[in-house]
Amino acid sequence: MSNASVAFTFATIAAAIGGLLITFFISCFLVFLDYLKKRKTMFQIQYAGGFIAFDVSYYAKAEIFLH
Repeated sequence: MSNASVAFTFATIAAAIGGLLITFFISCFLVFLDYLKKRKTMFQIQYAGGFIAFDVSYYAKAEIFLH
């Protein structure tokens, strides 16, 4: 393999990893904004017969937000 081929391979891998990280952070940011807008349930796991949820209505906003 020539040096140009190795450099191209590393650049391609770095670009793919960078794109995945940017996509991950954007999706996390959007989910967090949705959570702040609704202020009800941060996450919920549903199963046959019920669900388990972390409901923020039990906690005051001052306890959740870190100043």
